[in-house]
This record gives sequence, structure tokens and C-alpha cells, in this order.
Amino acid sequence: MLRRYIGLEKKDSPYQLQPMVDYIRQRHNQAVMSVDNIFDVFDIPTETRDYFMNRKRQLQNAMLPDTARQFYDDVFRNITSVIEYNDKTMMFEYKDIFQQSFPLVTNFGMPTHYRDVNYDMISQYA
Repeated sequence: MLRRYIGLEKKDSPYQLQPMVDYIRQRHNQAVMSVDNIFDVFDIPTETRDYFMNRKRQLQNAMLPDTARQFYDDVFRNITSVIEYNDKTMMFEYKDIFQQSFPLVTNFGMPTHYRDVNYDMISQYA
């Protein structure tokens, strides 16, 4: 059930339970809301919106791919998800920005890695 809730693919061996529980329990402390979604949800003055959208474009245009990767790694060091408000369901939804790699039961004792960043996805939100 946790595998489906997190959105993990089915494997030949089940996933270890504790890393998935820890991830779900901590995810709300390791999430940010995207700038575009903040503008959609909150009443922010036009001047402020224009300033931040212009700044976002400047940063995106100025960064080389290697610089951008280091920037994302630094800024989103403790972030695992982006929260988006869905106005159709009127609920907040998690959009995972990392390729989560949860250990399988057959890999007991192996470290869990969470830093495989999906840079294409995060560039949509940052």
C-alpha cells in the first residue's frame, strides 16, 4: 500500500518498510511550493509578481548547466518535494523532484540514496 501511495514501481522483492515510513513522515518538512503556484493561490501584487518572474528568467538565462546543477543542489539540499495546490480537487499535492531509491528487502542494510535530482522537473518549479 505504501509503495502505491508514494508512486513506486513494483519490484521482484518488496521495499523495506521503515525508509518509506520515514520519507512520508518527514516529507511535509522537506517540501516547498512553486513560485507559479504561489502566484495562483495567493493574492500577490502585480509589481511583486513581475519582479520575481523577471528575476527567475534572469537566473535561468544566466546559468550554465553545471552552475545550475550546483545551484539546485545547494538551494534544494533538504527538499524532496514540491507542493502544488490543485484547484480542481482543492487539495495540496506532492510532486517529487528526486528519483527516490528505496531499498528492497533483499538489500537490507544498504544505504538509501535520495539525491538523484530530476533537473528537468525541478526547472519547471524553480
